[in-house]
Amino acid sequence: MFRTAIPFIAGVALLVSSAAQAATPCFAPTIAHAAKYQQLDIMLMVNSLRCRTTADDFQADYDTFRSAHRAEMGQKIAAVLTAFSQRGTAAQARAELEQARTVMANRAAQPTAMSCADLRQLTIMLAAAPEDKVAYAADVLLVGTLAVEVCPLELAEAALAR
Repeated sequence: MFRTAIPFIAGVALLVSSAAQAATPCFAPTIAHAAKYQQLDIMLMVNSLRCRTTADDFQADYDTFRSAHRAEMGQKIAAVLTAFSQRGTAAQARAELEQARTVMANRAAQPTAMSCADLRQLTIMLAAAPEDKVAYAADVLLVGTLAVEVCPLELAEAALAR
């Protein structure tokens, strides 16, 4: 009996796991890109707080970055909220965005290879950079750490359309 129960339990676990994965929402590459842009902002914010007691305090530089890119950040947040709201109410979309931001902040708080001096220099460069360069930096710096899932088929279609 025990020998037949193990494959049965494994099969049920696989089914439940597959159903949970299928239920995980995924997003178009443009929405993932918008989320990544915001994740870069959160990474800089969290690290500016972490580095504030060091010789490489860059909170003022982060404030300059935020001011320089406020309009783009607002547009990206609005795009993410719109995508989230397509699956529920506005309140649910805001809650989902806050959950994603929490994940982003928690990931940004993890140890990084970049020192406070590196992060300060990056923030200064990004504050003066145009939006496309900031977006490129987000793509390069945040590979594999995105807080929202990209739909694989849509990602492939976007890559082939280039």
